[in-house]
Amino acid sequence: MISQNVESTNPFQETIIFWGLVFSLGALSLWTVLEGAAPAFLFLAILVFSFLATFLFPRAGMLSLIVCTIIFQRYFTQAPLIFNETLIKLYPLDAILGGALLFFIVALFIGRGRQSRWLTCDKWLVFFFGYVTLLLLAALFSGGLADGAIAFSTWKNYVFYGCFYFVTREIFSGENGRKVIGKTFFLAVGAALIFLAIGIVRGEGLWTEFTPLSTSGMRILDFPHALYFSIAFLALFFYSVSAPQIFGRYQKFLISVFPVLLLVGIIGSLMRHLWVGLFFGISVGFILLPSQFRGKFFRRAAVLLGIIMAMGLFGVALLTLAPQSDITHQAIDAVSTFAERVASLSNSSIDESVAWRWSVWQSAIASFSENPFFGTGLGQNVPVELGDYRTFELVRNIHNSWLALFVQTGLIGTAFFLVFLFSLAKRLYRKKINTPEAMGVRVVYGSLLVFYSIVFLFQPYLESNILATFFWMLLGLIAAFIQEQDLHS
Repeated sequence: MISQNVESTNPFQETIIFWGLVFSLGALSLWTVLEGAAPAFLFLAILVFSFLATFLFPRAGMLSLIVCTIIFQRYFTQAPLIFNETLIKLYPLDAILGGALLFFIVALFIGRGRQSRWLTCDKWLVFFFGYVTLLLLAALFSGGLADGAIAFSTWKNYVFYGCFYFVTREIFSGENGRKVIGKTFFLAVGAALIFLAIGIVRGEGLWTEFTPLSTSGMRILDFPHALYFSIAFLALFFYSVSAPQIFGRYQKFLISVFPVLLLVGIIGSLMRHLWVGLFFGISVGFILLPSQFRGKFFRRAAVLLGIIMAMGLFGVALLTLAPQSDITHQAIDAVSTFAERVASLSNSSIDESVAWRWSVWQSAIASFSENPFFGTGLGQNVPVELGDYRTFELVRNIHNSWLALFVQTGLIGTAFFLVFLFSLAKRLYRKKINTPEAMGVRVVYGSLLVFYSIVFLFQPYLESNILATFFWMLLGLIAAFIQEQDLHS
């Protein structure tokens, strides 16, 4: 099995490679943050090192990718190569995925016939990849109005980054692989709490300018970090409910303080669709919980709510000591902004972004209706009219991943993807599981699937590697979990 090849790697060598990748890729990302694009020779040298290191030590490469994505975001996932003043959209993320994918392909051929690694639902994802590739070829060679560069970028997000599903499933298969990737993810999110602290001190989070507010106020945490915090919160909450003794000496911190800090960041990001996604993720997760764990669910929720209320009362008490201070005024402004964002959920008249979305979605559906079976294809625009505002918007940027997928790939492409997704979810919940740890894993995966399904309705997730990477990894972990349970049954 591929996973056996991964786990047989020398742990010391793997650790050295992991830290070497984190250091080199982190330095490259930090250079991009501070100075802009790195020199081409340095950029290429690090990418070649990352590719080869990941091919030889795929787990180390993928873990370094997780850390750098969470910490540096777009400065890692979307930092391009600049060669002779020409921008080439080759990213550090691509080098690591390329190395992991090459490892997967080589091992697939070397290990052919020893054990099947394919689930029945995989064929539908392969069909989807093939269909999107045909749409790319049509966009490039049909001579129509499609933008070839945008079409290729869309294909890259749907197909190339979709390969995270296969490499994650094989590299992190089994209980050990799941724990390794989970531990790394939580540690990286814990390190990212520094961005929450910076946002609180500054009154505005770093990199929040990439997602400006459509209402008044300031975000104390940027959108991608809030997404990662949301994933960590759901996973941590439901895993601790079903298997409460898994965290060792860090138990109290990880089931009480850490989730509260994550919630502060999520709320402070003012990303309303994440709040909605969390609500549905928690609700469905509760429904999926076995009855013996529901009492623990309420106790854990009561503890978190009590901590939040205590923090709120303590904060109010401190602010009343200096009612005219700048900090007090900033706190009042923050509460007012939060209230306005909550009110805008039910009153679209106070938020112009809602009207924009409705207008562009209507236009996209109108374009789709002209060719519903095959869709509009990749790299297409749709007209947007909103009062005196007239423009064209790329279909992939319409802030609704489900609709963008539907409009661009039509009924055929969307059917391939949805059949794959539903088949995977069906396999996940038809397996008979007896251990509390495995039950917790299944509930976590289910709540995260629901969370992603909801948030896809409001932002271009599948169309951006900074947002979609962990979705594809989640699907790969689900497939690995299914295969693990198949071996135990």
